[in-house]
Amino acid sequence: MKFIPLPPQQLLREHFDYNPWTGVLSWRIQTGKMKPGKQAGSQPKAGDRTHYPSVRLHDRIMLMHRVIYKWMTGEDPEYIDHINQNKSDNRWANIRSCTQAQNNANIKRQASASGYKCVYPNCTGTRWVAQITNGGKRRHIGTYDTPEEASAAYMVEARKAWGEFARAK
Repeated sequence: MKFIPLPPQQLLREHFDYNPWTGVLSWRIQTGKMKPGKQAGSQPKAGDRTHYPSVRLHDRIMLMHRVIYKWMTGEDPEYIDHINQNKSDNRWANIRSCTQAQNNANIKRQASASGYKCVYPNCTGTRWVAQITNGGKRRHIGTYDTPEEASAAYMVEARKAWGEFARAK
C-alpha cells in the first residue's frame, strides 16, 4: 500500500503539539471547533478497516501515528510499526519506521493449534512443523516433537530475517 505524503513538517508543527512520553497529539491553534490544547484526532469507529486513530487537517484525514512520525522526524516512511501492537499507543518509544516485511514480522499470530506463530501440527497430528515466509517465499524450517521446540526454531530464523521485529506469538 502506498501512502500519500503528509503535509510538510512545518505545517504539522504549526497546527499540532505532541507529547512523546504520553503519545498525545493536541491542537496548537484554533481550527474550527478545536481549541488550542484540546486533544486532536479520533479513535476508530466500529467496522473501521484501519483500526488506527486518525486526525483531520484541512479536510484531509491522516493516520495519527504517521502525523506524529513526520512531526518528530520530518520523514514520510512507507511503513510505521507499533512495537507493542497497540495501535492507539502513539508514544515515541512505541513507534518506528520499518519495511513491509518487518511490519509483517511484528504482527500477532493467527489462531493456530500450537499457540505459536508459524507452528502447525503435521499431517498426522503427532509432531509440530515450523515454517517461515520471507520475501514472499515459504520455507520449511523443520519438524519437532513439541510446539515449543518448533517455535524456538522459528524464532532463530525470524531473528536472522527481521532482527528486533521478530515475534513468536
